[in-house]
Amino acid sequence: MMKKSLFIPHLQSFSQTQSLHRNTFINLFSSTTSTSLAITDTETKLRSLCEEPTSQFTDAVSLFTQSINSNLIPSGSTCNFLVTLLTKSKQFNSALKVYTLMTRVEVSSSFLTLTVVIECFVHAHKPEFGIGVLGLLIKHGFSANTYVVNVLLKGLCRKGEVFKAMELFHELGSNCLSPDVVSFNTLINGFCKVKKLKEAMDLRVEMEGVNCIPSLVTYSTLMDGLCKVGRVNEAMGLLEEMRVKGIDADVVVYGLVMNGFRILELMMAKGKKPDVVIYTNLASGFYANGKADKAMMFFDLVLQD
Repeated sequence: MMKKSLFIPHLQSFSQTQSLHRNTFINLFSSTTSTSLAITDTETKLRSLCEEPTSQFTDAVSLFTQSINSNLIPSGSTCNFLVTLLTKSKQFNSALKVYTLMTRVEVSSSFLTLTVVIECFVHAHKPEFGIGVLGLLIKHGFSANTYVVNVLLKGLCRKGEVFKAMELFHELGSNCLSPDVVSFNTLINGFCKVKKLKEAMDLRVEMEGVNCIPSLVTYSTLMDGLCKVGRVNEAMGLLEEMRVKGIDADVVVYGLVMNGFRILELMMAKGKKPDVVIYTNLASGFYANGKADKAMMFFDLVLQD
């Protein structure tokens, strides 16, 4: 009897402990299942709110924020999807808000997400933050591409930070990332905007040195910049170079020629006599754009001289 009385309490204690563990497991499983269902429901609603043509991005961002604050963290794919879609829809501030919340709860960003976040910072006139994200992109083992760099170059040049753009341009070039014609044209345009024509002209030489062929945009940008500082002769020299290389200037040349014509009038008013190269190229520009009467006027001026 004694043995029985000692055994039963231990058996009862073991049974109670086993029951407690079972109940804890059931509660934990129930809680985990409930959380998973809540997250799944949130993700479904987020994607539904983003569906076109009735996208409700404000509500989607609000729901995402509530979810994060409630510790219901959507999957990485949903977070990345939301940032990318918001950027594509030009909701740049909202995309940056979602990205900030993602990083706060340590959700990993995809290559595409980091790329569009750089675009967002550029559109927000904060390219310096975009450079920081570029560093993060490389730190995560991704390779920067020319498109991303061009976005940053454009953002820096738009803010007038052309030399910082040039620094980034050469730094990435030293890391085996080859610039393209868009990279060069972006910098050339930036330098022309701040009237740094020497640097702009040097870039045209540099791009030819790396077998990057100057485009119509390259020439028209340089011609415009030169004309605006009164260097019409050099601008017309570029026009002649375009013609020799067979680059069709018809689309843009008329506006530049008109600008050159106004500068020519100023030169003549100050008693400065344009040379035959200026006359000939201006005449050719007008003729190419169907302005034969003005072209003949310039040829007459050449004959008079």
